[in-house]
Amino acid sequence: MSDIVSSGKALYWGTSEWAADEIRAAWEIAERHHLHKPVVEQPQYNLLHRGKVEIEYARLYEEIGLGTTIWSPLASGVLSGKHSLEGDASSRLRAAGLDWLRERELTEARLKKVDETKVLAAGLGLSLPVFAIAWCLKNPRVSTVILGASKTAQLVENLKAVEAQDLELPVDQHAVLPVSYTHLRAHETVLDLVCRLLLDKKNQRQSLGGMNR
Repeated sequence: MSDIVSSGKALYWGTSEWAADEIRAAWEIAERHHLHKPVVEQPQYNLLHRGKVEIEYARLYEEIGLGTTIWSPLASGVLSGKHSLEGDASSRLRAAGLDWLRERELTEARLKKVDETKVLAAGLGLSLPVFAIAWCLKNPRVSTVILGASKTAQLVENLKAVEAQDLELPVDQHAVLPVSYTHLRAHETVLDLVCRLLLDKKNQRQSLGGMNR
C-alpha cells in the first residue's frame, strides 16, 4: 500500500473493519520502516452500531490522527423507517440470502426504538433518514459518511443531512437532551440512551409535580 501511495496512484491508504490493535500495529510497522501509514478506517457506524467508532478506536484519534469514512449510516435501511416485522417483499432486507442480516436488524425491540426515534426527528422537523445521517455527521470523529441510494429522490433527501447537522441534535454537549457519548452504558445503543434520558426527565417532572401538591 505504501508503494501505491509513493507511485502517485493513491493519495493515502486505510483499512476497513480492522480491529484497533491491528490498525495500531500496521501504523507502527510503517513508522519503523519509514512507509506511508494508514490514516483512515472504514467502519460501520450509525445510531444502532456505535462500538468501534466511539469506544474501540477512541485512543487512535489522538495517538495516530485516525480518520473514519463510515458506512451504513441507515443501518442497512432499518433507519429509513420503512421496515416492519412483516415487511415488504420487495425490500432489500427480504432478499434471498440476507436472512442473517434480517434476523440481526429487524427485531421487535429494534423497530420499537426506530419508531421512538422518528418522534425525535419529527420534533426537529426532519425525516428519520436525515436525522440519522446528520447524527453521524455531528460526531467530530467522523470524517466522511458513505451514502447509498437507489433513487434520485432518496439521494436528494439524504443530502439534507448536511444542513441538518447544524441543528441541535441529541448527540453531545450541545444537545437538546443532555446526551453525551460518555453517558453510554455497556451494550447500550444511542436509542436506549435517549429513551432512558427521556424517561428520567419524565420521572423528574412527576417527582416535582408531587412535591408541589
